[in-house]
Amino acid sequence: MSISSIKKALKNVFQGKLKNIVSLADDSPIDNHLKCLKIGDGHTPLELSEDEVCYKGKEIVAGDIEGTGIKSTGETGGTKFLREDGDGTCSWQTAGGSSTTFRWLLKGGFNAGYDDNQIFIPLGGRELERPITQTSMNEHLAFVPPYDGYINQVVFRSEEACGSTVVGLHRSATGTEIPNQTASNTVTVDMTTDDTPYKFAFGASASFNAGEILGISMNPTNDPNDTVFTVEFILDSSSGL
Repeated sequence: MSISSIKKALKNVFQGKLKNIVSLADDSPIDNHLKCLKIGDGHTPLELSEDEVCYKGKEIVAGDIEGTGIKSTGETGGTKFLREDGDGTCSWQTAGGSSTTFRWLLKGGFNAGYDDNQIFIPLGGRELERPITQTSMNEHLAFVPPYDGYINQVVFRSEEACGSTVVGLHRSATGTEIPNQTASNTVTVDMTTDDTPYKFAFGASASFNAGEILGISMNPTNDPNDTVFTVEFILDSSSGL
């Protein structure tokens, strides 16, 4: 039975256009509210000619869809964008620029020349490392963060193969001049080859508070000699002094 014959038979029951779900077979007539794109194997893709067309219980969409045709149900304020997630789905994501977190990089270098292998690296950028037991020249060795945050990573590249190396974050709160000699967080990496960058991954657990005095120590098995480094801080501008 064709769609037209169904309409005719039910004209005294239903008024207007028939909008029930319609299934089409290869030999089914197509009425003027549906446009057939492909016929074969009992599957008939449909192109929209009404506000909604369903096929086997699913809404069918065909052709080019403009931004005005995509609904952002439940999303308001105009602060999100639609992202393809790589698994056949999309999701609404907060637009860039609204985050209060940002990266801060400090770089420096030194030539390790102390018998005590555990040293504070010079966060002031000057070629001057010192043993962590030293209580002077803090102005060249430490860093005061203006915001809460954490150390994401430290990268070292040394002239010599350092072997097993421990890098630590040291913190002291208000009222203490220098960073604590005991690290709050440590990461160990085997620096097996000279002139090769090695990443010491810390992450969010290596956190600190705005205004603390921070130091970063390096404790290699072997003398590193000429060494350069980069420290990546992640700071939150919404939580500062």
